[in-house]
Amino acid sequence: IMKVYTVSRLAKLAGVSVRTLHHYDVTGLLTPSFRSDSGYRQYQREDLLRLQQILFYRELDFSLSEIKDILDDPEYDEVQALVSHRQSIEQRIERLSNLLAGDMLKIRSSGIFMINTNPDLQILCVLLWNIMRTGV
Repeated sequence: IMKVYTVSRLAKLAGVSVRTLHHYDVTGLLTPSFRSDSGYRQYQREDLLRLQQILFYRELDFSLSEIKDILDDPEYDEVQALVSHRQSIEQRIERLSNLLAGDMLKIRSSGIFMINTNPDLQILCVLLWNIMRTGV
């Protein structure tokens, strides 16, 4: 028996809005397997797997057009993509852990936030300092 998902069911399962799925359909990023006689979008397991890949790449800050190019590439390999996702996530965790470990210690020991030319790092340091100062 073929399992079919409505757009609202798929949105709920994936934690995205129905509007997002409509946008993905219009742009060709995630086209439903078929439409009901009434014109409603109907998704199958393959669509769910593609959405999972889209959400992985979105989490890694890829643009929708980049994701479409990757997923539509005839040489795209799902297994290799999962390995690559894992490596990217591990690298991101390591970068953030290093950022927090090193710069948070500097904040604690100096009592002031670190002066750095990277605006993202400055914002993070200010936020961390305020959190540590207020205990929130």
